[in-house]
Amino acid sequence: MLKQRLEDIEFYKYRFGVELARWPHFAMQRLGSHVYKFKGNYLVKGFAAFIVYSDVQHYRYMRTQVFLSNQQEA
Repeated sequence: MLKQRLEDIEFYKYRFGVELARWPHFAMQRLGSHVYKFKGNYLVKGFAAFIVYSDVQHYRYMRTQVFLSNQQEA
């Protein structure tokens, strides 16, 4: 009985692959590898997103504090 169970486990392990059986581990491994390879690119994009966010928030703040002319708004 136990021998049959072990054979069944081995059969399905090789039928569907180890990667499918333990997919979270392999997904995190691929994600980590991708982030490690492109860390500089993500850093630049993150900094650009921060600058855009900061400018938008500053613009919203200025609209609440000061009356801006059309030329200043543009």
